[in-house]
Amino acid sequence: MPAHQFAAKTASGAADTVQLDHCNATCSCVNDSVESDPVAHLEVVTKSSTALRVRWSAPESSNAHVEFYLLSYRELELHGCMTRPGSWSPLIDVDTDRHELEVPGLLSHCKYEVTLSAYTMAGQGRATFATATTDAAGKYLQ
Repeated sequence: MPAHQFAAKTASGAADTVQLDHCNATCSCVNDSVESDPVAHLEVVTKSSTALRVRWSAPESSNAHVEFYLLSYRELELHGCMTRPGSWSPLIDVDTDRHELEVPGLLSHCKYEVTLSAYTMAGQGRATFATATTDAAGKYLQ
């Protein structure tokens, strides 16, 4: 059976090589210098006339370790009338063990754009966008 050779570097750059004659392990590699893939399955659900619920799944094929998620939102329309898009809200840091967040204190009957991205040691990954309108509770809009 062929030998398997593995090399690893620490954050300080020190390298070490290990050779194994038999390898029955499955390895999962994480690259801290790679930005994350976009989050998966981003959906925005109207919770009430002044709140939205944002749900998502972790990036599907990222080999980067996600440190946290960044969420932001802005107004697109008010009472069905097109307006100039509002400014983006301050970024909201979300722990990686969460995949759902309520955004309260919004204007009623307003269309919002929500953006969510995963943050790794390499920085902010590509953002995913969705839109929803605050109106009847529980109505799914995107």
